[in-house]
Amino acid sequence: MADKIKILQMTSDLDFGGAETMIVDIVENIDKEKFEVVVCCINKKGSLGEDLAKKGYKLYEARKEIKKQSYYSLAKRIKEIIKLENPDIVHSHCDSALIDIGPIYTLNRSLPPLIHTFHFGNYPHIAKKYIYLQMLFTKFVTQLVAVGTNQKQRIVETMKLNPDRIHTLLNGVSNNEFIDDQENIKRIKSELNIASDELVIGCVAVLTDQKGIDDFIKACGLLRENHPKTKWVVVGSGPLLDDLKSLADELNLNDFIIFAGWRSDVKNILPIFDIYVIPSLWEAMSISLLEAMAAKRAIVATDVGENSKVIAHNQSGLIVQPGNLDEIVSSIQAMLEDEEKRSAFAENAYDDYINKYSVQCMVDNYSDLYSKVYDQQ
Repeated sequence: MADKIKILQMTSDLDFGGAETMIVDIVENIDKEKFEVVVCCINKKGSLGEDLAKKGYKLYEARKEIKKQSYYSLAKRIKEIIKLENPDIVHSHCDSALIDIGPIYTLNRSLPPLIHTFHFGNYPHIAKKYIYLQMLFTKFVTQLVAVGTNQKQRIVETMKLNPDRIHTLLNGVSNNEFIDDQENIKRIKSELNIASDELVIGCVAVLTDQKGIDDFIKACGLLRENHPKTKWVVVGSGPLLDDLKSLADELNLNDFIIFAGWRSDVKNILPIFDIYVIPSLWEAMSISLLEAMAAKRAIVATDVGENSKVIAHNQSGLIVQPGNLDEIVSSIQAMLEDEEKRSAFAENAYDDYINKYSVQCMVDNYSDLYSKVYDQQ
Protein backbone atom coordinates (compact mmCIF):
# COMPACT_ATOMS: atom_id res chain seq x y z
CA MET A 1 0.00 0.00 0.00
CA ALA A 2 1.26 3.49 -0.85
CA ASP A 3 1.99 5.93 1.95
CA LYS A 4 -1.05 7.98 0.96
CA ILE A 5 -4.20 7.30 -1.02
CA LYS A 6 -4.30 9.79 -3.89
CA ILE A 7 -7.71 11.21 -4.82
CA LEU A 8 -8.38 13.21 -7.99
CA GLN A 9 -11.49 15.34 -7.46
CA MET A 10 -13.24 15.99 -10.78
CA THR A 11 -15.82 18.77 -11.18
CA SER A 12 -17.03 21.27 -13.77
CA ASP A 13 -15.83 24.26 -11.73
CA LEU A 14 -15.48 25.53 -8.19
CA ASP A 15 -17.62 28.63 -8.40
CA PHE A 16 -19.98 29.66 -5.60
CA GLY A 17 -22.47 26.88 -4.81
CA GLY A 18 -23.37 24.05 -2.44
CA ALA A 19 -21.67 21.16 -4.23
CA GLU A 20 -18.60 23.30 -4.82
CA THR A 21 -18.39 24.21 -1.13
CA MET A 22 -18.67 20.55 -0.19
CA ILE A 23 -15.76 19.63 -2.51
CA VAL A 24 -13.60 22.38 -1.03
CA ASP A 25 -14.43 21.19 2.49
CA ILE A 26 -13.27 17.68 1.63
CA VAL A 27 -10.05 18.97 0.07
CA GLU A 28 -9.22 21.22 3.01
CA ASN A 29 -10.26 18.97 5.89
CA ILE A 30 -9.29 15.45 4.85
CA ASP A 31 -6.41 13.85 6.78
CA LYS A 32 -3.31 14.89 4.83
CA GLU A 33 -1.25 12.12 6.41
CA LYS A 34 -3.53 9.49 4.86
CA PHE A 35 -4.69 11.18 1.67
CA GLU A 36 -3.30 13.34 -1.11
CA VAL A 37 -5.89 15.36 -3.03
CA VAL A 38 -5.63 16.97 -6.47
CA VAL A 39 -8.50 18.84 -8.17
CA CYS A 40 -9.40 18.93 -11.85
CA CYS A 41 -11.85 21.68 -12.79
CA ILE A 42 -13.05 20.71 -16.24
CA ASN A 43 -14.16 24.20 -17.31
CA LYS A 44 -12.63 26.74 -14.92
CA LYS A 45 -11.35 27.12 -11.38
CA GLY A 46 -14.06 29.52 -10.24
CA SER A 47 -13.87 31.74 -7.18
CA LEU A 48 -13.56 28.90 -4.66
CA GLY A 49 -11.00 27.19 -6.87
CA GLU A 50 -8.91 30.35 -6.99
CA ASP A 51 -8.95 30.40 -3.19
CA LEU A 52 -7.76 26.78 -3.07
CA ALA A 53 -4.96 27.54 -5.53
CA LYS A 54 -3.80 30.47 -3.39
CA LYS A 55 -3.61 28.10 -0.43
CA GLY A 56 -1.23 25.87 -2.37
CA TYR A 57 -3.54 23.09 -3.53
CA LYS A 58 -2.91 21.65 -6.98
CA LEU A 59 -5.67 22.43 -9.50
CA TYR A 60 -6.05 21.79 -13.21
CA GLU A 61 -8.31 23.69 -15.63
CA ALA A 62 -8.73 21.11 -18.37
CA ARG A 63 -10.61 23.22 -20.91
CA LYS A 64 -8.20 26.15 -20.59
CA GLU A 65 -5.25 23.83 -21.14
CA ILE A 66 -6.25 22.84 -24.69
CA LYS A 67 -5.81 24.87 -27.87
CA LYS A 68 -8.62 23.40 -29.95
CA GLN A 69 -11.97 23.60 -28.17
CA SER A 70 -13.61 20.31 -29.06
CA TYR A 71 -15.10 17.47 -27.04
CA TYR A 72 -12.37 15.14 -28.29
CA SER A 73 -9.59 17.52 -27.23
CA LEU A 74 -11.18 18.00 -23.81
CA ALA A 75 -11.56 14.25 -23.26
CA LYS A 76 -7.96 13.73 -24.34
CA ARG A 77 -6.74 16.35 -21.84
CA ILE A 78 -8.78 14.87 -18.99
CA LYS A 79 -7.31 11.44 -19.75
CA GLU A 80 -3.81 12.98 -19.81
CA ILE A 81 -4.39 14.52 -16.37
CA ILE A 82 -5.53 11.18 -14.98
CA LYS A 83 -2.46 9.44 -16.44
CA LEU A 84 -0.14 12.20 -15.24
CA GLU A 85 -1.44 12.25 -11.66
CA ASN A 86 -1.97 8.48 -11.50
CA PRO A 87 -4.51 8.71 -8.67
CA ASP A 88 -5.72 5.72 -6.71
CA ILE A 89 -9.31 6.98 -7.05
CA VAL A 90 -11.11 9.51 -9.23
CA HIS A 91 -14.08 11.22 -7.55
CA SER A 92 -16.46 13.05 -9.89
CA HIS A 93 -19.23 15.43 -8.83
CA CYS A 94 -22.54 16.45 -10.47
CA ASP A 95 -24.01 15.40 -13.80
CA SER A 96 -21.75 17.51 -16.03
CA ALA A 97 -18.53 15.97 -14.72
CA LEU A 98 -19.89 12.44 -15.11
CA ILE A 99 -20.96 13.18 -18.68
CA ASP A 100 -17.51 14.58 -19.49
CA ILE A 101 -15.54 11.79 -17.89
CA GLY A 102 -17.92 8.92 -18.72
CA PRO A 103 -16.77 8.34 -22.31
CA ILE A 104 -13.16 8.16 -21.14
CA TYR A 105 -14.03 5.35 -18.75
CA THR A 106 -16.16 3.66 -21.40
CA LEU A 107 -13.15 3.36 -23.72
CA ASN A 108 -10.42 2.80 -21.10
CA ARG A 109 -11.04 -0.02 -18.66
CA SER A 110 -7.61 0.30 -16.99
CA LEU A 111 -8.33 3.67 -15.34
CA PRO A 112 -8.53 4.08 -11.53
CA PRO A 113 -11.80 3.29 -9.70
CA LEU A 114 -14.40 6.02 -10.15
CA ILE A 115 -16.63 7.34 -7.36
CA HIS A 116 -19.45 9.64 -8.41
CA THR A 117 -21.54 11.87 -6.13
CA PHE A 118 -24.95 13.08 -7.31
CA HIS A 119 -25.61 16.60 -6.03
CA PHE A 120 -28.85 17.47 -7.82
CA GLY A 121 -32.35 17.46 -6.35
CA ASN A 122 -35.43 17.11 -8.54
CA TYR A 123 -35.40 16.82 -12.33
CA PRO A 124 -37.24 19.73 -13.99
CA HIS A 125 -33.89 21.24 -14.91
CA ILE A 126 -32.33 18.15 -16.51
CA ALA A 127 -33.07 17.25 -20.12
CA LYS A 128 -33.87 13.60 -20.84
CA LYS A 129 -30.75 13.18 -22.97
CA TYR A 130 -28.57 14.08 -19.96
CA ILE A 131 -30.43 11.64 -17.76
CA TYR A 132 -29.87 8.95 -20.41
CA LEU A 133 -26.15 9.75 -20.60
CA GLN A 134 -25.81 9.49 -16.83
CA MET A 135 -27.66 6.17 -16.86
CA LEU A 136 -25.20 4.96 -19.49
CA PHE A 137 -22.04 6.14 -17.75
CA THR A 138 -22.99 4.94 -14.25
CA LYS A 139 -22.22 1.44 -15.54
CA PHE A 140 -18.53 2.31 -15.30
CA VAL A 141 -18.68 3.86 -11.82
CA THR A 142 -17.30 1.78 -8.96
CA GLN A 143 -19.34 3.52 -6.25
CA LEU A 144 -22.30 5.88 -6.62
CA VAL A 145 -23.08 8.32 -3.81
CA ALA A 146 -26.29 10.16 -2.94
CA VAL A 147 -26.29 13.04 -0.46
CA GLY A 148 -29.66 12.13 1.08
CA THR A 149 -32.27 9.39 1.33
CA ASN A 150 -34.98 11.24 -0.61
CA GLN A 151 -32.48 12.04 -3.34
CA LYS A 152 -31.34 8.41 -3.51
CA GLN A 153 -34.91 7.26 -4.05
CA ARG A 154 -35.38 9.82 -6.82
CA ILE A 155 -32.17 8.67 -8.52
CA VAL A 156 -33.25 5.02 -8.33
CA GLU A 157 -36.66 5.81 -9.83
CA THR A 158 -35.41 8.11 -12.58
CA MET A 159 -32.29 6.24 -13.66
CA LYS A 160 -33.58 2.71 -13.03
CA LEU A 161 -30.57 1.90 -10.86
CA ASN A 162 -30.14 -0.84 -8.29
CA PRO A 163 -30.39 0.91 -4.89
CA ASP A 164 -27.63 -1.33 -3.55
CA ARG A 165 -25.20 0.45 -5.88
CA ILE A 166 -25.84 3.82 -4.22
CA HIS A 167 -24.26 4.74 -0.90
CA THR A 168 -25.83 7.62 1.06
CA LEU A 169 -23.41 10.12 2.62
CA LEU A 170 -24.91 13.24 4.17
CA ASN A 171 -23.39 16.61 3.47
CA GLY A 172 -21.74 18.57 6.25
CA VAL A 173 -20.42 22.09 6.76
CA SER A 174 -17.74 23.70 8.89
CA ASN A 175 -18.57 25.48 12.13
CA ASN A 176 -19.35 29.21 12.21
CA GLU A 177 -16.96 31.02 14.53
CA PHE A 178 -18.88 34.30 14.23
CA ILE A 179 -22.14 33.19 15.93
CA ASP A 180 -21.66 35.33 19.03
CA ASP A 181 -19.21 37.88 17.62
CA GLN A 182 -21.07 41.12 18.32
CA GLU A 183 -18.35 43.25 16.77
CA ASN A 184 -18.67 41.32 13.52
CA ILE A 185 -22.48 41.65 13.58
CA LYS A 186 -22.23 45.38 14.22
CA ARG A 187 -19.69 45.81 11.40
CA ILE A 188 -21.72 43.88 8.79
CA LYS A 189 -24.95 45.68 9.69
CA SER A 190 -23.20 49.03 9.39
CA GLU A 191 -21.74 48.01 6.02
CA LEU A 192 -25.20 47.09 4.73
CA ASN A 193 -26.90 50.14 6.30
CA ILE A 194 -29.05 48.08 8.64
CA ALA A 195 -30.12 49.73 11.89
CA SER A 196 -29.35 47.91 15.14
CA ASP A 197 -33.07 47.64 16.02
CA GLU A 198 -34.17 46.19 12.67
CA LEU A 199 -34.94 42.49 12.31
CA VAL A 200 -33.11 40.88 9.39
CA ILE A 201 -34.58 38.22 7.13
CA GLY A 202 -32.00 36.74 4.77
CA CYS A 203 -31.19 34.14 2.16
CA VAL A 204 -28.00 33.04 0.41
CA ALA A 205 -28.27 31.53 -3.06
CA VAL A 206 -27.15 31.42 -6.65
CA LEU A 207 -29.87 33.52 -8.28
CA THR A 208 -31.55 31.01 -10.59
CA ASP A 209 -35.14 29.81 -11.03
CA GLN A 210 -34.40 26.84 -8.77
CA LYS A 211 -33.89 29.01 -5.69
CA GLY A 212 -37.32 30.68 -5.65
CA ILE A 213 -35.99 34.09 -4.63
CA ASP A 214 -38.97 35.79 -6.28
CA ASP A 215 -41.12 34.30 -3.49
CA PHE A 216 -38.72 35.77 -0.92
CA ILE A 217 -39.16 39.22 -2.48
CA LYS A 218 -42.94 38.87 -2.75
CA ALA A 219 -43.08 37.84 0.91
CA CYS A 220 -41.29 41.06 1.79
CA GLY A 221 -43.93 42.98 -0.14
CA LEU A 222 -46.73 41.31 1.81
CA LEU A 223 -45.12 41.76 5.24
CA ARG A 224 -43.53 45.19 5.06
CA GLU A 225 -46.64 47.13 6.14
CA ASN A 226 -47.05 45.26 9.43
CA HIS A 227 -43.31 44.84 9.94
CA PRO A 228 -41.67 48.10 8.84
CA LYS A 229 -38.62 47.62 11.08
CA THR A 230 -37.18 44.85 8.93
CA LYS A 231 -34.51 44.44 6.29
CA TRP A 232 -34.50 41.63 3.75
CA VAL A 233 -31.06 40.62 2.49
CA VAL A 234 -30.31 38.59 -0.64
CA VAL A 235 -26.72 37.33 -0.73
CA GLY A 236 -25.58 35.92 -4.05
CA SER A 237 -25.43 36.57 -7.74
CA GLY A 238 -26.61 34.82 -10.87
CA PRO A 239 -28.55 35.15 -14.12
CA LEU A 240 -31.76 36.39 -12.44
CA LEU A 241 -30.16 39.26 -10.51
CA ASP A 242 -31.49 42.02 -12.77
CA ASP A 243 -34.96 40.46 -12.93
CA LEU A 244 -35.13 40.18 -9.15
CA LYS A 245 -34.00 43.77 -8.72
CA SER A 246 -36.72 44.83 -11.16
CA LEU A 247 -39.31 42.87 -9.17
CA ALA A 248 -38.24 44.59 -5.96
CA ASP A 249 -38.48 47.94 -7.72
CA GLU A 250 -41.96 47.17 -9.09
CA LEU A 251 -43.15 46.31 -5.57
CA ASN A 252 -41.58 49.50 -4.14
CA LEU A 253 -39.28 47.50 -1.87
CA ASN A 254 -36.01 49.33 -2.44
CA ASP A 255 -36.07 50.62 1.15
CA PHE A 256 -36.50 47.10 2.49
CA ILE A 257 -34.51 44.74 0.27
CA ILE A 258 -30.72 44.71 0.07
CA PHE A 259 -28.99 42.86 -2.75
CA ALA A 260 -25.59 42.18 -1.20
CA GLY A 261 -24.14 40.43 -4.25
CA TRP A 262 -21.73 37.52 -4.17
CA ARG A 263 -19.74 37.45 -0.93
CA SER A 264 -16.76 35.38 0.07
CA ASP A 265 -17.54 36.07 3.74
CA VAL A 266 -20.93 34.36 4.03
CA LYS A 267 -19.98 33.03 7.47
CA ASN A 268 -19.63 36.62 8.67
CA ILE A 269 -23.00 37.62 7.24
CA LEU A 270 -25.16 34.72 8.47
CA PRO A 271 -25.13 35.79 12.15
CA ILE A 272 -26.86 39.09 11.31
CA PHE A 273 -29.95 37.18 10.10
CA ASP A 274 -32.74 36.78 12.65
CA ILE A 275 -34.56 34.52 10.19
CA TYR A 276 -33.02 32.48 7.39
CA VAL A 277 -35.31 31.60 4.48
CA ILE A 278 -34.80 28.85 1.89
CA PRO A 279 -37.59 29.22 -0.72
CA SER A 280 -36.08 26.71 -3.18
CA LEU A 281 -38.26 24.84 -5.67
CA TRP A 282 -35.91 21.86 -5.67
CA GLU A 283 -32.73 20.81 -3.88
CA ALA A 284 -30.79 17.68 -3.02
CA MET A 285 -29.04 18.18 0.33
CA SER A 286 -28.94 21.95 0.85
CA ILE A 287 -25.53 23.21 1.98
CA SER A 288 -27.14 26.59 2.59
CA LEU A 289 -29.52 25.01 5.09
CA LEU A 290 -26.68 23.35 6.98
CA GLU A 291 -24.72 26.60 7.07
CA ALA A 292 -27.73 28.37 8.59
CA MET A 293 -27.97 25.64 11.25
CA ALA A 294 -24.26 25.97 11.98
CA ALA A 295 -24.78 29.73 12.42
CA LYS A 296 -27.63 29.06 14.89
CA ARG A 297 -30.32 30.80 12.83
CA ALA A 298 -34.11 30.42 12.94
CA ILE A 299 -35.05 28.76 9.65
CA VAL A 300 -38.00 28.72 7.27
CA ALA A 301 -37.40 26.20 4.46
CA THR A 302 -39.41 24.63 1.67
CA ASP A 303 -40.17 20.91 1.71
CA VAL A 304 -37.76 19.90 -1.05
CA GLY A 305 -34.89 17.44 -1.13
CA GLU A 306 -33.74 16.52 2.37
CA ASN A 307 -35.00 19.71 4.06
CA SER A 308 -37.86 18.05 5.94
CA LYS A 309 -35.52 15.31 7.16
CA VAL A 310 -32.91 17.79 8.34
CA ILE A 311 -35.36 20.26 9.91
CA ALA A 312 -38.01 18.93 12.31
CA HIS A 313 -41.08 21.06 11.61
CA ASN A 314 -42.07 23.28 14.53
CA GLN A 315 -39.07 22.07 16.50
CA SER A 316 -35.89 23.17 14.73
CA GLY A 317 -37.56 25.35 12.11
CA LEU A 318 -40.64 25.70 9.94
CA ILE A 319 -41.21 23.68 6.75
CA VAL A 320 -43.44 25.07 4.00
CA GLN A 321 -44.55 23.85 0.60
CA PRO A 322 -42.41 25.06 -2.33
CA GLY A 323 -44.02 27.85 -4.31
CA ASN A 324 -46.73 28.36 -1.67
CA LEU A 325 -46.40 32.08 -0.99
CA ASP A 326 -49.12 32.09 1.68
CA GLU A 327 -47.25 29.47 3.72
CA ILE A 328 -43.93 31.24 3.29
CA VAL A 329 -45.44 34.56 4.42
CA SER A 330 -47.30 33.12 7.42
CA SER A 331 -44.22 31.20 8.60
CA ILE A 332 -41.93 34.22 8.36
CA GLN A 333 -44.56 36.29 10.14
CA ALA A 334 -44.81 33.72 12.94
CA MET A 335 -41.05 33.93 13.39
CA LEU A 336 -41.01 37.74 13.31
CA GLU A 337 -43.63 37.94 16.03
CA ASP A 338 -42.14 35.37 18.43
CA GLU A 339 -38.56 35.93 19.57
CA GLU A 340 -38.75 32.98 21.96
CA LYS A 341 -39.70 30.66 19.11
CA ARG A 342 -36.85 31.96 16.96
CA SER A 343 -34.37 31.34 19.75
CA ALA A 344 -35.64 27.83 20.55
CA PHE A 345 -35.69 26.74 16.91
CA ALA A 346 -32.19 28.11 16.36
CA GLU A 347 -30.80 26.24 19.37
CA ASN A 348 -32.41 22.97 18.30
CA ALA A 349 -31.14 23.33 14.74
CA TYR A 350 -27.63 24.04 16.02
CA ASP A 351 -27.70 20.93 18.23
CA ASP A 352 -28.70 18.81 15.22
CA TYR A 353 -25.87 20.35 13.20
CA ILE A 354 -23.30 19.48 15.86
CA ASN A 355 -24.51 15.89 16.15
CA LYS A 356 -25.13 15.05 12.47
CA TYR A 357 -23.96 17.59 9.94
CA SER A 358 -20.52 18.85 10.86
CA VAL A 359 -17.90 18.95 8.14
CA GLN A 360 -15.80 16.45 10.07
CA CYS A 361 -18.63 13.89 10.04
CA MET A 362 -18.87 14.26 6.26
CA VAL A 363 -15.12 14.12 5.68
CA ASP A 364 -14.74 11.07 7.92
CA ASN A 365 -17.48 9.29 5.96
CA TYR A 366 -15.83 10.03 2.62
CA SER A 367 -12.44 9.02 4.02
CA ASP A 368 -13.90 5.66 5.02
CA LEU A 369 -15.39 5.26 1.53
CA TYR A 370 -12.08 6.11 -0.16
CA SER A 371 -10.27 3.55 2.01
CA LYS A 372 -12.90 0.90 1.29
CA VAL A 373 -12.75 1.41 -2.48
CA TYR A 374 -8.94 1.46 -2.38
CA ASP A 375 -8.78 -1.80 -0.40
CA GLN A 376 -11.14 -3.52 -2.84
CA GLN A 377 -8.87 -2.94 -5.86
